[in-house]
Amino acid sequence: MDFREDKTFYYYDYSLIANRVGFVQKGTEGVKSVEVFYAGKFNPSAARSPSDYMRIDSDGVFLRSYGYSLWFPIFLEPAAPSHAVNFPEATFRYPVGFQCVFVGNRESVDHDDGDVISTWSAQGIDLMDYQCTVQRWKTLTEGWLSVYYLPDSVSSMKARAILEFTTSFNERCDRRFMKNKLPQQGHIAEMPEFGDIASANMTGISERLWRSFGDDSHSKETFAHEIVHAYVQIPIEQADPLCAFVMEGFPSCFDDLVLSEYVGDDWLRKLLADHERSYLSKKATGLDRYGKKLPPDKPLDQISFDEIGDYKDNFMLTSRTSLFFNFLRVRMGENRYSEFERDLFDCARISNERFRDIVLKHLPGSEEDLTLWLSSVEYPDRFRLENLR
Repeated sequence: MDFREDKTFYYYDYSLIANRVGFVQKGTEGVKSVEVFYAGKFNPSAARSPSDYMRIDSDGVFLRSYGYSLWFPIFLEPAAPSHAVNFPEATFRYPVGFQCVFVGNRESVDHDDGDVISTWSAQGIDLMDYQCTVQRWKTLTEGWLSVYYLPDSVSSMKARAILEFTTSFNERCDRRFMKNKLPQQGHIAEMPEFGDIASANMTGISERLWRSFGDDSHSKETFAHEIVHAYVQIPIEQADPLCAFVMEGFPSCFDDLVLSEYVGDDWLRKLLADHERSYLSKKATGLDRYGKKLPPDKPLDQISFDEIGDYKDNFMLTSRTSLFFNFLRVRMGENRYSEFERDLFDCARISNERFRDIVLKHLPGSEEDLTLWLSSVEYPDRFRLENLR
């Protein structure tokens, strides 16, 4: 087919440049879809990302997808919203001694002329959740879950405990949130720095946290946060006022609620008290604990999709969201709050209006409080933990 090709500015790639290809469909009247096949060899990286995660070098392949690194055809104009796509068959060829993790299900692993070939299928996964990682892993598999770990003694020793915790945590999430969400396969992989990634049914955990798993609560908190993404991240339009709140605020809150079933309510109460102290301090000073200037204090429904990276580890999407859901739990009582969660996570899609309707259904008369929590930066005395009844 005749085509044209040029370079264009592309915000959703770390290099900010994309190769744009266009073609004219001739003689295809009545054709409603085009099936595209893509094949090619990956080369070592020339451009590098600020975190130095997106790269290909002697250590392996470390690629995300839309919004991060573009390594397969994307049918979206610059800054267009993402959407779910299917990969009926994705085949990867790499040297013996390495293993590949994609997303979805691994269908087969074969050998050919000294290389390993793995074939995967992935259905209905958002473009931003695709990734490809190839490393010198060993594997531990039990049932639907595979754990990929580096071949050193510490990583190997932690693999069994990580597999058992992950299996248990997924099962608890499955009971509490989106029912029957346990994937056909699950993949938990030890990653380099900045590799704490939740990509559909693939969860990456950085080497530092992997090797310290179980030594303190922080490592389990990170595992919980990455695992819970797939269960609580209800589909929402990127332009919706609550997009950032749902996409990153929900996982920053509900991971702790499930984790408290392991470590106890006292741990959760202390965590919430820490959230409140940190939140009020950061609001007052505008600085984080290292003295670095924070992004502007904004209402939860005014943080845009493109600002998630600026806000996701800061006090709005983490502390305020957790304090808000605790407020709902206390005001509703445990029984009504459980019913609220069931209604919320039964939604196939969510929106600002739909979320507010569900809250008001289970906490009638709370319009003013709901507006203060979501549409303002106020934190009146009645919201404080010591005053909640």
